[in-house]
Amino acid sequence: MKLIIKAMMPFLFLLFGCGALLAQQPMQEYRTMRGNMIITGKVGDTALIMQSNRLIISLNYETAELIIRVNKKSVSPGYGSTFSESPANHDTEVLFKGKLGLDYINTQSHPPLDFKVEGYIVNNSDTQTMITGTGHLEHIFAGEYACILDLDFEVSPELLDINWPGEEKVTIQIIQTILKRVNE
Repeated sequence: MKLIIKAMMPFLFLLFGCGALLAQQPMQEYRTMRGNMIITGKVGDTALIMQSNRLIISLNYETAELIIRVNKKSVSPGYGSTFSESPANHDTEVLFKGKLGLDYINTQSHPPLDFKVEGYIVNNSDTQTMITGTGHLEHIFAGEYACILDLDFEVSPELLDINWPGEEKVTIQIIQTILKRVNE
């Protein structure tokens, strides 16, 4: 029996040692499948709104890089606005890959932070279009939640493959809660 235990010691050390090491690593990436996005614009004096609460967001806490995906089927169209109906557009997504103008995501108490956001929108044709926007990170004190992240972009509806009957630009607003890091 002692021989078996001695033979297994390196394996047990590796197993428990790696587990302890992984448990002590701070969370580096936050992911959600329930991000919120609102697209607004005008037709004359009337505001049009499209929205989705099914954004898939990956945010790296260490680098402040993020990836946002939205399946076009999850976006509720407003009156007069739809996604284009081409067969290639059916059941596709819009992808944003970019970086917040922060060195890292601070999930501990901090004053409100305003910053630039830069990245690329990739649509069905795999064309990448650079866009810039603004961001706001507000610390909150609410259980496992650390912050509220707000991102705002102004883009052409064609960039998102939206048939928009109104203005040449629409505003995209993304609002998301950010979880505290592990062991905070």
